[in-house]
Amino acid sequence: VLRRACTVAHRWRQETGMALRIAVNLSAVQLDHPHIVNTVSQVLLDTGLHPTALELEITESVVVRESLRAADVLRQLRALGVGIAIDDFGVGYSSFSYLRELPVDRFKLDRSFLTNVPKSNGDSRLVSALIAMGHSLEVGIVAEGVETAEQALFLRDHGCDEAQGYHLGRPLKEDDFEALLNSLR
Repeated sequence: VLRRACTVAHRWRQETGMALRIAVNLSAVQLDHPHIVNTVSQVLLDTGLHPTALELEITESVVVRESLRAADVLRQLRALGVGIAIDDFGVGYSSFSYLRELPVDRFKLDRSFLTNVPKSNGDSRLVSALIAMGHSLEVGIVAEGVETAEQALFLRDHGCDEAQGYHLGRPLKEDDFEALLNSLR
C-alpha cells in the first residue's frame, strides 16, 4: 500500500505541479516492525516521492501503548523528512506531558468531537480547546468528519488548519481523483 500510494502521489505531483501530500496509515504491527524506517526510506527512494509529500498516520492509542518504541521510530521517520500525524486524537488516553514530546506534525481530531459542533456549547468549547492546545504545541490540526457547512465555518473561525469529511468531498477512486486534479489545473 505504501509503495502504491507513493508511486501515485509522485506521478500526480509531477503531472499537476501541485505540492500534494499523501497520508498512509501505519498499524501497530507495522510501527513495531524492526525495519519500518528502512522500508519507508527505500520506498521513497524507489518511487521518487519527496519525503515531505508523505505523511504517516498512527492512531493515538498505538502511540500510547507502544510509547517508548513508538517515539523512537517516529523520530527516525521524521528525520527522513516524512510527516507524522496522530490519528483519532483525543479519544485515547495519552498524557499531555507525553504529547509535547512526540515528534509529530499534525493531530487529527476524531470525528466524534464534531458531531454536535457548533450546536453544543460544551462540544464547541472542547474542539476550540483542542485546536488551541495543538497550536500551542506547534502542531497542525486536522478535523475529521466535517459534514456540514456550520462545522466547516466553526473550524475555520477557530483556526483549524485542515479539515476532511463529506461536506468537503466524498472519498474518490484513484481515476476520479486524478480527473479532479486535472480539472483544477
